[in-house]
Amino acid sequence: MNNILTYIFVSVLLTSSCMQSPKMEADLIIKNANIYTVDDDFSIASVIAIKNGDIISVGGDEILNDYVSTKLINAEGNFIYPGFNDGHSHFLGYGVSLIKYADLIGTTSFEEVIERVKKHNDEFPSQWILGRGWDQNDWEFKDFPDNNLLNELFPDQAVVLIRIDGHAVLANDFALKIIGYDENTKIEGGELLKKNGKLTGVLVDAAAYKMKNAIPALTKLEKELALIKAQENCFAKGLT
Repeated sequence: MNNILTYIFVSVLLTSSCMQSPKMEADLIIKNANIYTVDDDFSIASVIAIKNGDIISVGGDEILNDYVSTKLINAEGNFIYPGFNDGHSHFLGYGVSLIKYADLIGTTSFEEVIERVKKHNDEFPSQWILGRGWDQNDWEFKDFPDNNLLNELFPDQAVVLIRIDGHAVLANDFALKIIGYDENTKIEGGELLKKNGKLTGVLVDAAAYKMKNAIPALTKLEKELALIKAQENCFAKGLT
């Protein structure tokens, strides 16, 4: 009798075990989070499972019974929101600003300007090296810079660095030659600054505008790169 009961007990256990559904695999599970689902009830969940970039389940700890993943993150109470969106964005323009121009806003010296320009050119090499945002009033030495160092570092590339107000640029000799500027050039409504009779590369107002208009338009490939870079930055901040 005891043997029969033991057999029945073991059979029940085996049958129950076999009837349990195997856990489904997810690429990522995040638990202990405050997840704003933004459903009709604006409910807040604590666990989310993701596979192939899609949310496959969101809810409470019961998800841990249904899904398994080699990547499990304990959010420790931090928040998860749906992707934000912007109803009015100059998306291409933002991307272009990232890849086309070195950001020179806030530089505290011309040496820092040079370092930012070099770093930008290393990341986004181009025949025209561009930057904008410098302001000599923020530097210890508040005189306009000259292009000697730019000529030394970039002898075979055009360099045009736009001042923060847009009314002046600093261009190297390579760029000056492209548009035909020399010591004898006269521009109505503009000025080409000189030092000891030589152009310093600083162009003001109409002289600067002519230089900016000479900057080539972006190629299709550069526009694609601009969009990708803008996308990367936005995704990193949850802007989808």
